[in-house]
Amino acid sequence: MRNCLQSKIKFRETNKGLTWPVFEEADEVVSENSMAVQLNPDWLQTHLRNLSDLYKEEYELSEMDFQNKFINILPGNWTVCSMTVDQLNNILYVTQMKANQNPLMIKIPLQRSKHSQLEQASMTYGNVLQEFREIIAQNDITIQQGVGCKDAKRTQDWWNDRELLDNRLKKLLSDIESQWFCGFKGILSGGVYEFKEGSTKFQKGFNDLIQRYANEGTTTKKRIEFNSQFCQMVLRLGRYPKSREVTDIIYFALSCYLSSIEGIAEESQGFKTLINQVKGLITQYHDKAYTAGLDGTKTMPNEHVILILDNHLQMLPIESMPILRSQSVSRLPCLSFLRDRILYTQAFNNKEAYADFKISSSDHWEDLKVSKNSNFYVLNPSGDLELTQQMFESAFKSYPSWEGIVRQQPMELQVRSALQTKDIYM
Repeated sequence: MRNCLQSKIKFRETNKGLTWPVFEEADEVVSENSMAVQLNPDWLQTHLRNLSDLYKEEYELSEMDFQNKFINILPGNWTVCSMTVDQLNNILYVTQMKANQNPLMIKIPLQRSKHSQLEQASMTYGNVLQEFREIIAQNDITIQQGVGCKDAKRTQDWWNDRELLDNRLKKLLSDIESQWFCGFKGILSGGVYEFKEGSTKFQKGFNDLIQRYANEGTTTKKRIEFNSQFCQMVLRLGRYPKSREVTDIIYFALSCYLSSIEGIAEESQGFKTLINQVKGLITQYHDKAYTAGLDGTKTMPNEHVILILDNHLQMLPIESMPILRSQSVSRLPCLSFLRDRILYTQAFNNKEAYADFKISSSDHWEDLKVSKNSNFYVLNPSGDLELTQQMFESAFKSYPSWEGIVRQQPMELQVRSALQTKDIYM
């Protein structure tokens, strides 16, 4: 990445024939027979240099430095969810990050099927990958078959096959949510309306219940505090959570107390009572929040979830899982890229202050705005999307300032120019 940044810290060689001392800047040496003149504006040049310095040091950051330089810079309405899967051991690691909060990290075994309530939770990563690849393969076949659909019956059969594939993918994503995440699916939620008083009471009540059950029959009085972030994740199961989801959370909580959860008597009256008590606490919270005029399941306006998925999960359309479908979601390949976008936005929005006072950044966050008039589009480049072209072509051409091409592949120079000069590439 540093090499890429160096290529962006551009210089132009001028005044050839004159002799100048060797000029060194940003790990780059310009020939003695030239003078370096930067091509970027000052604010961008400074931003790129600062970014290059950050990449130099990021592998040596302390925990506090990481919190300040990666997490606390997040806008208040952004939630970052990082996911990594251990294929060999079928374990999913999920981390939720929000500004000025410690990361919430959960280790989720994908095959926690030893509990009777969770006996269906047996989808391995391999199972999911195989099913997804089969869906994609069938999707490719139907696309090729669609070219030959001329009569009404074959066209209807083609659409029926497409609908079956849609439902198959929908079921796969629903199974990922219900079997992989189950009681932990709330970790993928952005900020929701919170009833503060009720949250505090729920946290205390939940911790008391788990401690009492875990220490029953022992002389120890061990207590583990599940923090407010964990409890908010539990509350996002909704007003009437499923017993299966609550059981999932309880087993996790008890595993933090006990060396082994194999001996938990799930069929005992005490365990069943614990499930009902936790469900009652969750329902009570949402009832009181509703009475106070708050919907504890509703996402707040302008909330945004950013997914950072490892190489083994990137091909899956995670953002189409049921819990994420109603939320604004995007994804990036890594946390460093997200930091870069945030710092670029701050530098861009602050460029006038830099020009006047050499102030390169600001703690105040303001969204980066794009112009609806600065657009380049590529419509039906392969020439096989006739209906799509009919639907959009007249609309696109009705905007005088928009530029684009129809029924042709863009040339490399066109793409480069559009990405460099337009706010929107569509």
